[in-house]
Amino acid sequence: MPHYHFHMLNGRPFRDLDGEELADEAAARRMTLTIMGEVLRGGEIDIRGAGPFRILCTDTAGAVVTGLIAEEMSAKAVAHMLARLNVGAVQD
Repeated sequence: MPHYHFHMLNGRPFRDLDGEELADEAAARRMTLTIMGEVLRGGEIDIRGAGPFRILCTDTAGAVVTGLIAEEMSAKAVAHMLARLNVGAVQD
């Protein structure tokens, strides 16, 4: 079974030396999503003002399988995004 590593960065790097055996790259992508969800739900990482939290999944050779970034958006960035989506305040 292939072996994958899930490295993390939020200010300081965490290099996953142990990794995990998974069936294939699709399973590694799902695991990356699962880890991101658990970390954010668990509150171990505070993304407020700390910059982006990143997870990078690699195979044993070091080739990138997938990567995810979670980052808090500023109020200005949110307003800009909502304007582009044509979403605004609810009007009576």
